[in-house]
Amino acid sequence: MTSFKFGYISKLFLTPVLLFIFSCGNNQENQNLREGQSEELNAAKPTIMIFPSDALLNRIGCLKEVDNQGGLSYQRSYQKALTNDTDLKLIIAAIEEKFALNGYPLENMEQQLKQLENDNAFDDMDFLQKDSRTLLLNTARPDFIIEIEYQSKQDPASRNPRLLVNYLISAKDVYTNKTVASITEADLDNGSNGSAFSLIKASLENKINLFMSQLNQRFGDMRKNGAEITLRITVDGNAGLNLTDECLGSENYNDFINSWLKANTL
Repeated sequence: MTSFKFGYISKLFLTPVLLFIFSCGNNQENQNLREGQSEELNAAKPTIMIFPSDALLNRIGCLKEVDNQGGLSYQRSYQKALTNDTDLKLIIAAIEEKFALNGYPLENMEQQLKQLENDNAFDDMDFLQKDSRTLLLNTARPDFIIEIEYQSKQDPASRNPRLLVNYLISAKDVYTNKTVASITEADLDNGSNGSAFSLIKASLENKINLFMSQLNQRFGDMRKNGAEITLRITVDGNAGLNLTDECLGSENYNDFINSWLKANTL
C-alpha cells in the first residue's frame, strides 16, 4: 500500500472554472460581480457531521479492535453508544442546534445510520472490511466532522455529590483528519446539581462562536485555494500485482504514480 500526502489540488481533482467577462469599459459592473462572488464565498457554510470520539467509544464499551487482512482496524458501535449514553445524544443535539441556528447544513449521524441499515449497506463488505464510520463518511460526505470527547467524575475533595466534567470538541478536515478548530474545558463544576450535558451546553455558549469562526476560515481557504487531501492507493488481493511491479519499462507503479501526481497536482 502506498500513501501520499500533498497540498492543494488543481489540475485533476479541483479544476478551476474561469469566467471571462467582456464589457465595453464598464468596470463598475465587473467590480460588482467580483464583490458578489466574494460575498457568496464568505456566506457559504460547510456541511457538518458530529461523532463521538474513539476514546469515548472505547470507554463506554463501543469500540472493538478487529483484524483486517493482517492490519488493525476498529469496529465502532455508534448506535449502541447513543443508546447507552443519554448525555451523548443530548450533547450532539445541543451542538447541532447551535450550528443549525447559524445556517450550517447538517448530516445527523443517527439518521444516516438508520438509512444505511435500511439500504443494507453493511452487507457490502467486499475485500475491505468497512466500519460504520467509513460508510457514514462515504454516504453523507460532510466537509468537516466534529468529534466529542468528555468524561465526568465525582470530585474526590467534596463530601457532596459534586460532579466534575472535562470535555474536548474538535473539528477535523475529513480529507486529512487534521484538527482545524477545538474547544476544551477541564473540571467544570456543577455545584452538586445538573449533569454532564447541562455543564457542557452552558460552557458552549461562551465558546461556540470562536469555534465556528475558525471553521469558516478553514472552509473559506479550501474554497479559494483547493482542498488538501490524503491519497491512499491499495491493490486488491486478487489483482495479481504489487505497486513495486514494473509497468512501463523500468518504471514501477509506485514511481509512475508519484511522477503523475507531481505533474498534475500541487
